[in-house]
Amino acid sequence: MTTELSQPASLGLSSTKQVWSTPELVGIICANVDQPSLGRLGRVNKAISDVSLAILYHTVSTNFYDLIKILSPTEVTENRGLIFTKPIEETDWARFLRYTKFVRSLTLANVDSAAEIFCVMDATRPPEPIFPSLQSFSCDDIGTTNYLTNLTLHNRLSHLAIKGWKPPVRLLQNIRSLASSLQSLMLTDTSMRLDLSTHAELIQLLPAFSSLIHIELPPTFMTAKVFDLLAGKQHLETIRMSKLERWEVGPKQRYFPDFVYGFRFPEGSFPALKILSIRDPSSHPQRRISIRSGFKSLQTLYLNLSGEPSYSNIQTYFHALTHGFTALTQLVIDASAKHDTYDSEATFSMLEPLLCLSQLNTFSFANSSPVSLADRYIDQITRAWPLLTYFAFDLRLFKESGHTELTLSSLIPFMQNCKFLRVLRIRLDTSIKPPLELTDELVFPKDFELLDLLNSTPGEVNDVAGYIADSLSDKANFCCGGDEKEIGRDRMDKWRAISDLVDIIRKAKGRALRRA
Repeated sequence: MTTELSQPASLGLSSTKQVWSTPELVGIICANVDQPSLGRLGRVNKAISDVSLAILYHTVSTNFYDLIKILSPTEVTENRGLIFTKPIEETDWARFLRYTKFVRSLTLANVDSAAEIFCVMDATRPPEPIFPSLQSFSCDDIGTTNYLTNLTLHNRLSHLAIKGWKPPVRLLQNIRSLASSLQSLMLTDTSMRLDLSTHAELIQLLPAFSSLIHIELPPTFMTAKVFDLLAGKQHLETIRMSKLERWEVGPKQRYFPDFVYGFRFPEGSFPALKILSIRDPSSHPQRRISIRSGFKSLQTLYLNLSGEPSYSNIQTYFHALTHGFTALTQLVIDASAKHDTYDSEATFSMLEPLLCLSQLNTFSFANSSPVSLADRYIDQITRAWPLLTYFAFDLRLFKESGHTELTLSSLIPFMQNCKFLRVLRIRLDTSIKPPLELTDELVFPKDFELLDLLNSTPGEVNDVAGYIADSLSDKANFCCGGDEKEIGRDRMDKWRAISDLVDIIRKAKGRALRRA
């Protein structure tokens, strides 16, 4: 009697067919081949075509025009720019949509939005969405037409980033149809002038956002009315303002209607806010901020105070901030504080309200005009902020002798009080003899990564190099000097000598330790 054993049906398949019929293997193969191979797989292997095309066209950016050629051949002409070489038919759209259904992220840069091909596409497009799976659309400039927005915007889009647009386009009105699905909106053109119509459109648009998590607007758009509307957004975690190189004031104010700007934080507002940037061009920023209660969710704050406020005005401003934003862990300040002299005491008085932010791990302060500190204040700062991992003070300025009282001794409080420090960027006058000497126990933490003394004043080569080499942990990097055109060849040569000697000393110590 003979017994026949049943065999799995897959044993009758060839090895190749077994591979292509196993979804897990198909996914691994497609994820590990280059784009040309994915394209070939999509064309010649119907069994895995969708898998390969989904990977190939998941993100479209520099390959955008290659995708367009699937719709119809194109060529560049001298007078008409990029054009299609034949009329587009329904069968062309059917073929094109087979590919565009896989696009989830589309990023366009340096695209001529008024090109003839987009006009033709807009005129002949079918009624259904061209990119039905699109979740993210970014474009540096949509220009003066609605061609690109008509092709890309639909009510399932969750991320929209557009740098700019020009009349007669009314972008904010176009966005209203998809406001309920948007989680991230970024309008980042800092040259945009806010007019009454655009402001009215923005005021009407904001209440329609029900899922907004991230928003970025030009500073001129962030009026008091706009900020008040954002305060009620239950899911909003991030508010950013694009960097504005120059806020038009004085006679040029006529180009901007007289909007009211201010940042009010009433009780119960911004329940989920974690990251906030504020750009205030006024000389009295303390008059434009109001915080009614503590905001324990806010962790990161970026400040730009460009109106040349006085030290006392900034001090009052900082008092308001620390009263409300008690849980800050990251604080980055770009200021234009004005003071008549390099007064370390005045600088510290301005900064002193911030010392109550005991959870800070990142602090950066830059000012458009010279500011001074002294070693004794660094001791108070580091005691107040023991969790620091990153500290940067007065990054922009090239220090002439006498502009600061900070010496090499100011490094010691960081070694003593900040055991998690990784990066220290500070401007010193190393020509001043440090009042405190290093001991064998004083060294930066073992995970310390960078000591940045760029634009500091160089002192005596041997003394400065020895002090720095003795303070650095084994893996730490050291940078110094600056732009030779700005600081001068003599100063740069001195810093090169210091840096070279630091390397020699550290290598010698390493050899000594290995031989011990």
